[in-house]
Amino acid sequence: MLLTPGAVWLATNAGALRLPRGGDALRQYTERDGLQSGDVRALARAPAGIWVGSALGVAVAPEGASRNAAEPVATMDASLFALAVTGDTLWLGTSLGLLALLPGATGPVVVQPDLMPLRAPVVALAVKGDTILAAMPTRLALRVGGVWRIVEPPGVSIGRFTVAAPDARGFWLGGAQGL
Repeated sequence: MLLTPGAVWLATNAGALRLPRGGDALRQYTERDGLQSGDVRALARAPAGIWVGSALGVAVAPEGASRNAAEPVATMDASLFALAVTGDTLWLGTSLGLLALLPGATGPVVVQPDLMPLRAPVVALAVKGDTILAAMPTRLALRVGGVWRIVEPPGVSIGRFTVAAPDARGFWLGGAQGL
């Protein structure tokens, strides 16, 4: 789910849904509306709309109540699980690890190819200020000041990670067995 000033967006296996605030009609984006797949898994704010991450790629849908189609941006050779944005970079959590889509690029690039843990599936992403948290099933990676490092999860095990979110004091992590 993604909240914007004009709408609530939902990622579903039947496309991306835009539920407007204020009476406009519901808008559904599927393959016939420019997505590479109707299996939408992640959403994020884009400079010119909403990033829509599906099982087969990334597209940008218009933010407003427009009937315009989404514009495909990149096709994926990996399953997409999560999206996050910092500045002009779109971060992609995928089955092949962490990828980044840079401005003007036609496809994503591998992040830190020499850092093998980031080649594991990245199931959740969260951004707080200039810090990025990438959650792999059982490990975490943090990017602070442009440098990635692998950290062991704090506290009691909550099982395989499934979701991450920023908070005023850090990050929340959700797993198969708790929060």
